[in-house]
Amino acid sequence: AEEDRKGDSTEGRAGASLLDLVVTDNEAEKPQETPRRRFGGREAAITTGRLAVKALDWYQLRNDLARRFTIAATPTGSRIAATTGEKSLGVLSTHVEERGDKLTSTRRQNAVAAVRRSEEEVTIQPVNGLSGVIRSIEITPDGNVVLVGTEDGRLIARSSANVQDWDLYSRDLFAWQDEYRASTRISTQAVRVVRLLNDEVVLTVDDAGKAAVWEFESVVQQPISPLDLTEEQARSPEAPVVDAAPKYTIQLPKAPILTLALSDSGELAAVVTSNEKVHIFNTADGAEVSSLGAGDFDDTQPVTLSFEEAENRILVGLADGRIIRRALPGGVEVSGTTDSGRKVDYEVVFAPEQRERDGAVTALELKHQAEGDARAASILYIGRASGVVVVFDLPGKERLRVERAHSGQPVMELRSTRYGLFAVAANRMAKLIDAPKLDGKPQPAREFELPFDNSVMTREFVKADEETNRGKFTVRRNFGRRTVDTANTAVTTERIRPSAPILALYEHRLRIADNEALPEIRRKIREIKLGAAADSKPTPETKKPIMIGEITSQLDYESAPLRRALLTISQDGTTVSAAQNYVKRTLRGQSPDQPVFVWDTATNTPLRTWRRSRGVERLMITADRSHLIQIPFSADMDLRTGMFQRENRPSSVSVASPSETHIALGHTGSGGAAGDSISILSLAKEQRESGFESFESAIGAMSWTPDEKSLLVSIRERTRLRLLELEASRLQVRHEIETLTTQDAVDATRADRNSTAMGPIRMAVSKSGRLLATYGRYPTFKPGELRKEQEYLSGRRAFQIRIWRREGARWSEEPESIIDAPAAMLELDMSDSQLVFVNEQDAELAMISPKGIGSVTIRNGRMKDFVMVPDISGNRNGRRPVAQLSADGRWAFAGDGEGNVWVWSLRFLKRKPLKFTAHAGPITGLCVSPDSRYLATAGEENRIRVWDMNPMLDSSASPREVARK
Repeated sequence: AEEDRKGDSTEGRAGASLLDLVVTDNEAEKPQETPRRRFGGREAAITTGRLAVKALDWYQLRNDLARRFTIAATPTGSRIAATTGEKSLGVLSTHVEERGDKLTSTRRQNAVAAVRRSEEEVTIQPVNGLSGVIRSIEITPDGNVVLVGTEDGRLIARSSANVQDWDLYSRDLFAWQDEYRASTRISTQAVRVVRLLNDEVVLTVDDAGKAAVWEFESVVQQPISPLDLTEEQARSPEAPVVDAAPKYTIQLPKAPILTLALSDSGELAAVVTSNEKVHIFNTADGAEVSSLGAGDFDDTQPVTLSFEEAENRILVGLADGRIIRRALPGGVEVSGTTDSGRKVDYEVVFAPEQRERDGAVTALELKHQAEGDARAASILYIGRASGVVVVFDLPGKERLRVERAHSGQPVMELRSTRYGLFAVAANRMAKLIDAPKLDGKPQPAREFELPFDNSVMTREFVKADEETNRGKFTVRRNFGRRTVDTANTAVTTERIRPSAPILALYEHRLRIADNEALPEIRRKIREIKLGAAADSKPTPETKKPIMIGEITSQLDYESAPLRRALLTISQDGTTVSAAQNYVKRTLRGQSPDQPVFVWDTATNTPLRTWRRSRGVERLMITADRSHLIQIPFSADMDLRTGMFQRENRPSSVSVASPSETHIALGHTGSGGAAGDSISILSLAKEQRESGFESFESAIGAMSWTPDEKSLLVSIRERTRLRLLELEASRLQVRHEIETLTTQDAVDATRADRNSTAMGPIRMAVSKSGRLLATYGRYPTFKPGELRKEQEYLSGRRAFQIRIWRREGARWSEEPESIIDAPAAMLELDMSDSQLVFVNEQDAELAMISPKGIGSVTIRNGRMKDFVMVPDISGNRNGRRPVAQLSADGRWAFAGDGEGNVWVWSLRFLKRKPLKFTAHAGPITGLCVSPDSRYLATAGEENRIRVWDMNPMLDSSASPREVARK
């Protein structure tokens, strides 16, 4: 209190000092020659010292700067947290580290096209319902945890999962765990400052001016997993509060803190308070290094500070717009001369220009030195009260340029990163400026609107009494440009959690538990939802499918054209996933963001919802239900954790290995550049191998051999079509099955797969590995125009199915048979399984065409049987029905416009098909489990139903087939 009174006494003194300058010998000889001086080649302002800033401006500035502790940013600037109300905050993801593709969808008659342009994703993750009133926040360097200092003296930790990285239910799990996470009592006063000194140490300052340093682990309590939480704890309305002991404490003035600065090593910390004091201490033990006041800065109010750690000196930004350099005890000595010729122990390194009105220096940042950039550490960024940022050459004391970052708003925070300089203003606007050049061209500034908090913007951190008692002015509130009330409801989130805490507990357990624990968790959920009825298990004796699950979906069936529901179901029928198909024309084309949903069929519980998936053509759940694979592969979706790890290099084709442990990705090249065309990802080890370099090419189709030792690859180059067998471990060519030289050059990276002669775009390998079937569009040739090795193509029509036979270790030089047609032969839009070897044997090949289902005899390449699919031309402008071939080659399924599912035996297509009613209206999607036991169907009424098909299929199968099954 005595220190506060001393500070108040200096604050009211009148009088102004002259500008401190480092003068040349000639200037020193005539110190009184003129009231105007030159600084850094410019004429400097004469008004310095305390009277350079008006009392009202000083009051407003201190309030603005004291609000800086309600905003926190990661070192890279990739995530910025800001309060949004008394008990809520938001975390903005600037995504400066990864550039994404912003897409706008354009609807056409038969497709939804997408236009791409490079842009960083900017999202805000809300953190709501905190158990205390927020006074200050901090964010960890990885951006995953926000630390909150509360009005009642507690430290609360909250997860801030990036919406780009996690699914909806993972983010809800983090919030749910946080609600049961213990908080730590660190003071009996409000916590006005929370800052991380490093990864292991936290600094806090309370309203009594007591600074304390804590071990991170002692004050940041860990969340409790739902697997460890008891039902009794789940019913508890409040999380526990624990106590902790600090490493040491330091008594600071009670006045609000304007700046807390750390040295690069974190060994020193400095606090600038509103009563014009600067306290510098050692973070290891709290020992005071130096204590300074306005008198040490030419009777001028200190505002902000930065360390020159190598020289053990400080740069202090002042209210009159100057920057003074002082040496700390044991540091490199500093001296200067005033206009009157008096020698002083400080040096003015920056001063305002003559007619400048940019006001106080409010933020300082020494540019982080990049590798190979020796000059970087000499650049000082200077934030001013007017919103200006000065880029300053510190050794040369020269302004390099002035950036008009924010108009009329004080710059509260400067953060130098390898992506540029983040400048955060008092009105909660952030700007990325001074970014590195891209391809030799300057990058434009980018602006981010941080979450706004009217409760903070109207709060007086520096009390009005300090000024009104002197009769200098009346208080004016809310100096920000926005006045929208953003209290606790400012940042809202979708309510997805059951209101019953015990049900929420078991649903979260269901999402993350090991397979062994799932049956008991499902039994508990059914018991909570259904009561005694959960134990009754129907055992019908019927020859019809049994519905074992029904789910309400949220798919879009209103937009035109109607998009097929993409479905996949796990081997055991307990998990089903759904998305919707966007027709993608070019290999490098992308679809708009589209959600992917996952449910537990036994309990009708939603498991995962990813909102940011892109370009899904097919879905597949791995046998162990650990991953959801979307094809083409654009992200790794972890079903156990909800992690969404986007693939940085998009693929045009992807295929899972038979064991589902690896995924092969086929890439499209770039114009004029060579690069690896194939990558293989290991799902278990999270490893990647890339290879098979090609030039201006695109992978059209791929398939693994049953032993997983080889990859069969179709590649379209500028003037060639190639069909290859690659060694999977090294991605080297094992056998060149076919190479065709085309007459016309094609840009494969921009080719339309439906209208361009891409060669094979679909493949199927028999279970024995001896047969390969390919389908695609080929160039047409006339007799006499070809070399001898190409003559077998003479007169062929464009669309072809080719069947190749392996002879020993090599494939036949020519196809065993070719089936051709002038129009498309496979249904690519309404089916994602169009080719399969019947009964996993080498005798017949089944296919789904736009008109029906057929089977081809391998020996002669002739159509054996063909049946028309149900006609639903009365629905949705004649759209074709959804259809699917089972992976074991036994069955074909199709859904009609009346809600019926039709089932054919692929061995006996001419037999009367089986049929049952699955929905009340048109069927929009279906899929079958790998063993054909479970079928999932989607209806236009937004219901997804899961069926046990054994009663129906077993009744139609022969005794030998049933016994084999």
